[in-house]
Amino acid sequence: MTKFDASIIITILIISLIIISLFITGCIEFEREYITVRPKPKSITNITEIVTNNVTNVTNNVTITEEEVKCEELTEDEKEKCIIERALENEDVSECYSLENQSFIKCIYSISKLNFNYCYKLNNTIEIDLCIFNVSIENKNEEICGKILNATLKKKCLISFVSEKCKNKTNDLEIYACDAIEKEDENRCNLTENRSTCLIRFSKEKKNVCNKIEGYMDRVSCIAVVNNNDNECLVLNGSQRDYCYKIFAIERESCKSCDKINSVVHSNPCYYECAIITLNSFYCSKPTEEILRDNCYKDIAVLTKNHSYCDEIKLKRLKAECQIKVAENLLDMTICDYVDILYRRECYIRMIGLPIPLENCLKINELYPERDTCLLNAARREKNISICNYVSAQIREYCREIAR
Repeated sequence: MTKFDASIIITILIISLIIISLFITGCIEFEREYITVRPKPKSITNITEIVTNNVTNVTNNVTITEEEVKCEELTEDEKEKCIIERALENEDVSECYSLENQSFIKCIYSISKLNFNYCYKLNNTIEIDLCIFNVSIENKNEEICGKILNATLKKKCLISFVSEKCKNKTNDLEIYACDAIEKEDENRCNLTENRSTCLIRFSKEKKNVCNKIEGYMDRVSCIAVVNNNDNECLVLNGSQRDYCYKIFAIERESCKSCDKINSVVHSNPCYYECAIITLNSFYCSKPTEEILRDNCYKDIAVLTKNHSYCDEIKLKRLKAECQIKVAENLLDMTICDYVDILYRRECYIRMIGLPIPLENCLKINELYPERDTCLLNAARREKNISICNYVSAQIREYCREIAR
């Protein structure tokens, strides 16, 4: 082997050792047939930012966990308050599901003030309706009353937004006609099924909105009422004209217009309603049906608290009911003496449950046990032992005990 050959071999060995060293240290790697140089690692600054961000995220997570643990470690009452406050703060209804029974309902009620739709998270329609009712009152939002399914609760909700002087009216028409007039807003009439009559009353009291009434017959009736002229009804024919006269008579309290009606379908209710509105018993004699005449006299007797109107009633049972109603309204036991003997005791029984004055109790015939009951109630109510002197001997001691 020549010196030249030996140097070549040595050179090859040195190159091989260098390559092997680079491979071992990771500066190069073999990938298939190629040699790939590794990219430089990211700068230490970037790595620090990544670590900092991760630490921040972990810290945030730890804070939330501590907050949850804080609520869980409180007493039941404090825990409930804590969770509800957190649910409201984050507007997160899922928080409520960590509570049970009434606490859960209370949480839903609270968060529903932010959005009434959360009420539908409750378990049954009664709870949902009560939730919507409370939200409506709390937020003074009449519109969502319409979402309540229970008719009684819905009506209570709607009436809570009515003017104070209108709340004790007898029916929806009276309530919303009154409210429309008080608020000078005919749109309040949309809340009653009898919208046309409501608009007629509004037109009479405030401003003419007859053109907002859809039905032609009601629109003409409105014009007649506003102009205070029942001749406006002449543009109508037959039953429609009779209807117009009826509306005019009732709304203008002009009962003589009922005389112009040809059909008893409209004349009977016209006389009846007009008599009640005007408290004029003369028109009670006008309806052709006896039951209408009797009820007319009864209603006027009760409204005026005058039992003499009851004397005009032909049906004995209705006459007795009329007299008893007036007696109850006046707390006057003596009116029972006018009641037919068949119903007189019923009058006493119904009266003794009321705060009847002593002198009225003494007017009850001693043969009736209701006399003693009336006296016992008076003694208990007034804490007056002397009243016991008037009761039967066998219950006198008991009377003194309850009167002390």
